Amino acid sequence: MAVAQFSYRITKFIKEQKSFSIIANYKIANREITMKQLLIVLLLNLTVFVATAQNKLMSPNEFLPHQIGETFTPHHLLVDYYQYVAANSQYVKLIEYGRTNEQRPLLLAFVSTPENLAKLEQIRINHLRSTGLEAGEVDKSLNLAITWLSFSVHGNEAAGSESSMPVLYELADPNNTTTKAWLKNSIVILDPSINPDGYSRYTHWYRRYANMIPNTDLASIEHQEPWPNGRVNHYLFDLNRDWAWATQVESQQRLILTINGCLMYTRTYMKWASTIPIILHLPHSLIIHSSRSGNAIFR
Repeated sequence: MAVAQFSYRITKFIKEQKSFSIIANYKIANREITMKQLLIVLLLNLTVFVATAQNKLMSPNEFLPHQIGETFTPHHLLVDYYQYVAANSQYVKLIEYGRTNEQRPLLLAFVSTPENLAKLEQIRINHLRSTGLEAGEVDKSLNLAITWLSFSVHGNEAAGSESSMPVLYELADPNNTTTKAWLKNSIVILDPSINPDGYSRYTHWYRRYANMIPNTDLASIEHQEPWPNGRVNHYLFDLNRDWAWATQVESQQRLILTINGCLMYTRTYMKWASTIPIILHLPHSLIIHSSRSGNAIFR
């Protein structure tokens, strides 16, 4: 975004000049230079600027038009940020595994080291072998922890999808030595928005009606979300009640994961059998209950 603004300013500067002739003279620091020399200087600076920008991965606060927590992020900007990180980080592989009824993309981001991402399918198969779900000998060199993060199955529990952007950034940031150490021995899979249509419905409503200064009064309109609200999908179905029956397109596409053009008719979760599946929308009491019961960890 910053590079585009810089390029725009250069173009505007050139167009505003009285003459496009390369022999037009300018005086900078008491030194007369030609338009050609000026363009060369500007282009060299642009090259340095672009190289610097490419070496630094932008955080959500640097990429978005607002700071995380100031307001909710529209779904299309959430998608933009995931695509930006995937295009500019060797630690991220992004796939689109389907579309919603309103044609919003359903995404999965795989985050690990470049070496691990290059062996993603071998690691998956080996992990299934270690769980007894696939026949064959386990390769201990491919034994990695697999963590699956799912965000905001209920669209109006939007803090989940909001938090997915800082999570992705911290995992992909090349300067974060802590997460880089984690990724050597693990793969993190992020589904940033399980219910994009509901999330979009809620975030657009909130941005339209919320006060500029957040109002904690429950009588305020920003706390009075109207029917049908963002909890449900396009057809007003609660996707958190659709795991077993898979009547909705979001659930159905989650059951079919496309890799290298091959349709795998199996549950996406079971396709990976992740070591730690995490659903980011449940209350603390259920976190405690699930961890005590020995089931998957929920957050």
